[in-house]
Amino acid sequence: MVMDTTGDPQVFIWNGGEKVWRSGPWDGVQFTGVPDTATYSGFTFSFINSAQEVTYSFQVHNASIISHLGVVSSGNYGLLQRSTWVEAARAWNLYWYAPKDQCDAVSPCGANGVCDTNNMPVCSCLRGFTPRTPAAWALRDGRDGCVRSTPLDCRRNGTTSTTDGFVAVRHAKVPDTERSAVDWSLTLEQCRQACLRNCSCTAYASANVSSGGGGRGGGAGGGSGCVMWTTGLTDLRVYPDFGQDLFVRLAASDLGTYTYERPPRFVPLISFY
Repeated sequence: MVMDTTGDPQVFIWNGGEKVWRSGPWDGVQFTGVPDTATYSGFTFSFINSAQEVTYSFQVHNASIISHLGVVSSGNYGLLQRSTWVEAARAWNLYWYAPKDQCDAVSPCGANGVCDTNNMPVCSCLRGFTPRTPAAWALRDGRDGCVRSTPLDCRRNGTTSTTDGFVAVRHAKVPDTERSAVDWSLTLEQCRQACLRNCSCTAYASANVSSGGGGRGGGAGGGSGCVMWTTGLTDLRVYPDFGQDLFVRLAASDLGTYTYERPPRFVPLISFY
């Protein structure tokens, strides 16, 4: 279990030279790939990201409760587990673990694909993208990812004037932030403008959803700080009720009047900005 401090810091589980799980970055409340944190009672979590240190810690409010977080061997890879001691049973009780489902694997749907365990198959392409290798996707192997259907206007014209826009993917574990750029001085709207001015920018999100309250499924105006991606969007997944907003850049012709709904609950995931 390693904290990667490049880009927007996040935690990985490694098996030798292979990444097997990614926490996602800290969104001001929790790691975006650990939505269970929001349901914890009796715990306080702290994430410090400064020039001097990048650290994660937790505190248990009741001193009589004992909890530990560690990696244990399971089959061919490790599981990150949180356990609590149950005195009556004289045993450790499993409180949380990862990876736990198909979408917890690192990038099962490839670049610009989105993983959703409420769909079958679990992989689909983002709006404005199509499978890179349709034959593999027909066999439900999405690892090769998706490619853009229409070139971005900014890149085609070679200027910063653009007709490009954004779709908001709701309740997301945001893509791998290892090569992302973070600017804590920007608001979410300023982040949008900065992304539009950068022909290489493919998506943006709030760095801290706890400021303003709007970054977690709440529209374009909330949150603080700016995370921008200039590469393919890898290891992206969505959850039924948790996660944050990710704003994906599309050419104008791919914006349309489209609403993505997740069956069977019909919770809207995408809107337009």
